[in-house]
Amino acid sequence: MTTDPPFLVYKICQKIVLHLPLKVSYKIADILSDFYRLFRPRDYKIVQENLRIIFPEKSAKEIIGYTRQTFRSFGRYLVDFLYFPKIDKEYIKRNIQVEGIENFDFAFSQKKGVIGITAHLGSWETGGIIVSVLGYPVSAIALEHSNKQVQRFFVSQREKKGLRVIFPKDASREVLKVLRRNEMVVFLNDKDYFGTGVEAEIFGRKVVLPRGPAVFALKMKTPIVPGFTIREGNKLKVIIEKPLSFSLTGEEKEDIRRITQQISKVIERYVRSYPGQWFYFERL
Repeated sequence: MTTDPPFLVYKICQKIVLHLPLKVSYKIADILSDFYRLFRPRDYKIVQENLRIIFPEKSAKEIIGYTRQTFRSFGRYLVDFLYFPKIDKEYIKRNIQVEGIENFDFAFSQKKGVIGITAHLGSWETGGIIVSVLGYPVSAIALEHSNKQVQRFFVSQREKKGLRVIFPKDASREVLKVLRRNEMVVFLNDKDYFGTGVEAEIFGRKVVLPRGPAVFALKMKTPIVPGFTIREGNKLKVIIEKPLSFSLTGEEKEDIRRITQQISKVIERYVRSYPGQWFYFERL
């Protein structure tokens, strides 16, 4: 079978990352990320405009700094993804701060499965791997890649660490199975890729966000637990919040909207708290 160039690039980059100290790989990623913006000025401009909306009180200099940090953080996220083979319990114990793990234990004790929600923030994929390595049964909704070799590589990266991948075309059936087994399914809830979401507001702007977490939570009475993996220098910190509480009306459409809006507010809070770590490359 012919090796596709994109797949080959990922494999070569992974060999480099796994043979270098992580700090050195991060530094290389920082340099490459600074060059990337020269070739993709449109992306740089969009991120800068979004940051002005999120932080209207910040100076132009601060916004430029956050924009640069965003691209550097994304480069480091890619390094983290390639570093998955080295993540085990001992690595987590030495290098990762995990805060609020008892909130997962409480949610699982209800025996209705767990819906984890997060965003394209920090090192979100690594967070799922960490939770899986710590012994929690985790599945995640993930997009299919157009390149089949790259897709197999991505899936293998996750599943070798115990994180099961669910593709959107299978989600309606597979998510229910996961929840009935009292396992966790994780949704990225800051972007609707399929045009089937529900309108919500974030940073004062109308957006469409995935309805899945709200729909499954209502159907299965499953707790929704926010979790984020944020970057503090060269270290990562996993923050797991208490399950969300909702004021419901009994009218399904309105309750889906309310739950989705509450999730949006949680994401908004984390984006504001960790500027330069949200990877939203479309205009708000």
